Amino acid sequence: MRADEADESYSQDPQVRSVFRAMAWAYRESLSRDQLEKLLEDLPSGHPLEKPLLVYLIQVHGNTIEQSDLNYAVTQNRSGERVEELTMAVAEEWRQEGRQEGRQEGRQKGRQEAKASDLLRLIERKFGSQAKRLYKERVEKASLEQLDHWFDRAIDAARVENVFAED
Repeated sequence: MRADEADESYSQDPQVRSVFRAMAWAYRESLSRDQLEKLLEDLPSGHPLEKPLLVYLIQVHGNTIEQSDLNYAVTQNRSGERVEELTMAVAEEWRQEGRQEGRQEGRQKGRQEAKASDLLRLIERKFGSQAKRLYKERVEKASLEQLDHWFDRAIDAARVENVFAED
């Protein structure tokens, strides 16, 4: 059975078929420009599921589809004001996704900075300010996992060199 034939088996109702197709295609690694067009072709222009379907595509495939491909699919299946409205909705969703990723990266960076600060404080209290200065740059560049590992070692270490010794 060809992929197109399988798509037809989702439903005889083209609108329902469009939604089922989008859900089934969520498991694909990426979507081509043609596949994006196909997802929109069964939904009539102005259908209440139009924007939610586009938002869903971005949330599921946002890292693997090009905005230009999605915009092309919209322009091939819609006209006039509808194209502008939908491309603006797509652009806004991508901005929202970018903001969310930025917030996650910010939280990650904040956790990393806090752990580095805690480790440096422990090193200074236990081994002195010279030890802190000596390892400050290395600590500030370390991953969260490495910081956790060094922190645990610092608790029991007799010498600062033991904290950073290779395993």
